[in-house]
Amino acid sequence: MISIISPNQIIKIMKTTYDLIITHIDSCTDIPLVSKKISKILGSNPSYLEFLLREVSTGHSPSYTILNGTTKNFTTMLQSYLKKHGIKSNIKSELALVPLEKETPTDATYTCPACKYDQKADSDDNNICKRCGVVEKKFNKMKKQREIFESERRYQEARQEMEEKQKERLNQLKNEAYLREKARERLGIKKSKPPILLIGLVTLIAIALLLNNHFYQNEKKSDDKTISLTKKEDKSQKNRTLKLNNIPASSISTIIAKQQSPQANANFTPNTTVATLNNIPDNSDLFSKSLATKITDDLQNNSPLIEKNTKANLIAYSIDDKKLRTDILKKTGGEEVELKTSLRQNMKQNKYSEDINAAETGPLFANIDIQIIKGNYETAYELTKLIKDNYQKAKLLFNIIKTEINIKNITKTDDAKKHILQLAKIIWSEPDAKKQIKIQSLLSMAYSLTNEEKIASLNLIMAIEKMKFIKSNSSKLELFCQLSHDQSSIGNINQAREILHLAEHQLKNLEESQQQKAYANIAKNYAKALDFSTAIMLTSHIQSIKIRNKILVKIEEMKNIFHQMGNSELTTTLL
Repeated sequence: MISIISPNQIIKIMKTTYDLIITHIDSCTDIPLVSKKISKILGSNPSYLEFLLREVSTGHSPSYTILNGTTKNFTTMLQSYLKKHGIKSNIKSELALVPLEKETPTDATYTCPACKYDQKADSDDNNICKRCGVVEKKFNKMKKQREIFESERRYQEARQEMEEKQKERLNQLKNEAYLREKARERLGIKKSKPPILLIGLVTLIAIALLLNNHFYQNEKKSDDKTISLTKKEDKSQKNRTLKLNNIPASSISTIIAKQQSPQANANFTPNTTVATLNNIPDNSDLFSKSLATKITDDLQNNSPLIEKNTKANLIAYSIDDKKLRTDILKKTGGEEVELKTSLRQNMKQNKYSEDINAAETGPLFANIDIQIIKGNYETAYELTKLIKDNYQKAKLLFNIIKTEINIKNITKTDDAKKHILQLAKIIWSEPDAKKQIKIQSLLSMAYSLTNEEKIASLNLIMAIEKMKFIKSNSSKLELFCQLSHDQSSIGNINQAREILHLAEHQLKNLEESQQQKAYANIAKNYAKALDFSTAIMLTSHIQSIKIRNKILVKIEEMKNIFHQMGNSELTTTLL
């Protein structure tokens, strides 16, 4: 007996299967993430799957069949998942009806795929072009091979690029871990499991803001002001040590000239100069008492500062820009008006070369400096708001803070603390990472001058942490040297040396041509940090004899000056 099978039974026996074909991928789709998740489901290679998806995304391949011969439920589930991630796909049944092809007539035409020549089609599908002689089957085979070759080439290039990025990221994480470890050692923190970078950075920023707010609220109490001032004076008495980098460049250069020119030694005597300074009234708007004391100490150690006019030179002496100060001291020896004129002329000659609009802002810089010299700090602060460049604004604001702290007056010290908070606000309005690091260094110096060492160290660590946003290795090294110079300039010799150790680790990432300049820069900064032996050792890596000898001469000069100052009576901190 023969049984008849129904159509439904035939479909069940054949087990209908489905294919899933990816046709389009949105540009915002996270292809690596989707590839990893799908590869876990399908048990395929995630890197190769990522490559195939990128082929569809870039248009190199019109579509990609991600599933073959699966059930409808599984295919539908995967299609909905892909749709959530911006990937369009079509489901195709293997039993789908195929459109009925028309019978090929005897007079059908064949178009050559190479030269596009039309001719009568061959009934055996062995079409050979009569014009160029291309065989259709061989041409299609070569075309398929070429597509496979190009696809594999793109896959290998993409895989190699991905491996290089992973290596670069790994090296970056190692450098960041090293910097954090060095920062912990400097702060005396025991080794612990390193936190996530983002959480650590946010925590540091939050602590800095909380400390700043607490600092500002405590300023309102007069009792706290007196206690803070007393502690500051006691600490300054205990830490009366020599800080070479705080000695102005004019003093260093003139001491050498003094030794070579015995005639200049007879032009003035320290006693005469001290008497001249004592005759200047207390309410003079040209300089403060602390500035006069600073000059007196310098004169007692045979630094030929006074040339013709005491007040004019004192004003010039208070200028922080070493090159500018030296030029003015050479050119100016007369009245106050002449000094101001010379100051404006120097500003117009683009002495502040870091500012883009230096030619236009020069007179503004000159006016701010004069207001600082006169003691009009609030006026100087208001003028800094007109400066567009945040780093230049921060430098001038730091000069105001430093001068206010040097006066050692309760009112002016409180004003300095308020200006420190303004300096902190500038950092968050600066988009450039390099300038952010430089301004953060100025903020660390300002807190160090107010004996807030913990907050100063915290800001220094934040400046070092921001180095990870600098891609150029040469720029990183220059910034490390800048941070070291800043710390040396306020007498934090140990921290300056630690930063230079970090700078040395950047040397291996530089090209050979850049390394020579970097060695010279680091050697000079080691000398500023009073580590003369390391500075001399680093000069051995400099191939140019001319540059090496030039650096060695500078190191030797600074070494001699340090020993001369150490043997003299100058033991106070020069700020």
